[in-house]
Amino acid sequence: MLNKDSEYEFLREFIFKNAGVILDKEKNYLIDSRLKPLLRKNSLNDLSCLVKILESANNNDIATHVINALTTHETYFFRDKEPFRVIKETIIPKLIENRSKEKQLRIWSAACSSGQEIYSTAMIISEMGLHLKNWKIN
Repeated sequence: MLNKDSEYEFLREFIFKNAGVILDKEKNYLIDSRLKPLLRKNSLNDLSCLVKILESANNNDIATHVINALTTHETYFFRDKEPFRVIKETIIPKLIENRSKEKQLRIWSAACSSGQEIYSTAMIISEMGLHLKNWKIN
């Protein structure tokens, strides 16, 4: 019989191995809330039952549903206001300060579904255009 901590640990490792998503222990509530409908739909009593199925690797359908439940499938411009506030007020100004000699910014964005996040960042940089004249931005 698994204990609750080992169930969460298994599920955190499972989602990392299968989707590259890192869920810290503080996100156990997310695991509970997102997997509860899947447990009900499959008449599973608790996470322990789900973990046993995933460990047996006999049900790829359940594995796919777990991955879909634990990953975010939405993207839109300026999603999650706080990170974009920090980008605008702290990160970009600090990058500009640190790169003033080179006049070059390189920004990499990972895990964008259809690109709105990086385009949002580009819009922020564009709004700061007066400060970045003659800069190379990638």
